[in-house]
Amino acid sequence: MKKITTLSVIMMSILATLPTNAHAMVSPEKVNSVAEIMSWVVICVVPVVFAWVFWKIHVIPEEIAKKRNHPQQDSIHMMCLLSLVMGGMLWPIALIWAYSNPMQFYQTQESSFGNSKEEPVKEVA
Repeated sequence: MKKITTLSVIMMSILATLPTNAHAMVSPEKVNSVAEIMSWVVICVVPVVFAWVFWKIHVIPEEIAKKRNHPQQDSIHMMCLLSLVMGGMLWPIALIWAYSNPMQFYQTQESSFGNSKEEPVKEVA
């Protein structure tokens, strides 16, 4: 047999004092008008907000590539657009690509690569 605790006695007394009948505070006409307004918001506003948020999320890799001055930012932009069409499957690849740092070679002096057009210095013995 279960032991009756003080907390359970307090809870039972609180539940016993609650009213048994529920009365509506708002008229049914007002409830229907609020429900109609909410349905129009869900039908018209929510899809537009969802599309805008979906677009803003999908251009994040493009913005990162532009901010980092990525040499392949046009390709990342095209991958973001393709990701919109494909339901976001390419988006993680575009994000990784935007954060990648491709190897870039900068030629500072032509002579350092051996393509110098200058005459080699002859040694005199």
